[in-house]
Amino acid sequence: MHRNCLAPVLVLLLSASCLADESLYRWSYGIATDQKQEPNLEGRFVRLQKALGTPLATQYECKSNPVCCMWVTFWKPNPSGAGYLILVQPGGAILMASDLKQFDRAIERIEAEAVRKGNEVHLPVGVMTSYPVAALSPAK
Repeated sequence: MHRNCLAPVLVLLLSASCLADESLYRWSYGIATDQKQEPNLEGRFVRLQKALGTPLATQYECKSNPVCCMWVTFWKPNPSGAGYLILVQPGGAILMASDLKQFDRAIERIEAEAVRKGNEVHLPVGVMTSYPVAALSPAK
C-alpha cells in the first residue's frame, strides 16, 4: 500500500523538473528529410546535427515525416519571396526552407537561438521565421 502512495509523488516531482522552463525544450531527436543524400546537402545536415547536439545520422529520402525528429523539407513559394519557417514543439520540429540559402539561414538561426546546458541543447518552443509574423494570438 505504501509503495503505491509514492508513485504519484515521484511522477509529480519528475514532471516539475522537466517543466521548469517551458519556453525551452531539450532536443534529443535526429533529423529526417524527404531529400536525396547529395553532396550539397550533406555538409548542411552535419552542421544542423551539430547545432542540435544530436549524434544520430540524418535519415534521407523519407516518404513522410516520421515524427519525433527535425523534419526538413523544401518548397517553392509562389508568389511569395524566399524564406524559412521553423516550428519547434516538444516531441519534434519542422524546418521548411525555400532554397539552400534559406536552409543555411535557418541553421544559423537555430545555432543562434539554441541554449547549451552542459552536453544538452535546448531549443525555444514556438516559431522562428524569416517571414513577417502576421498575428500572434493566445490559444483558445
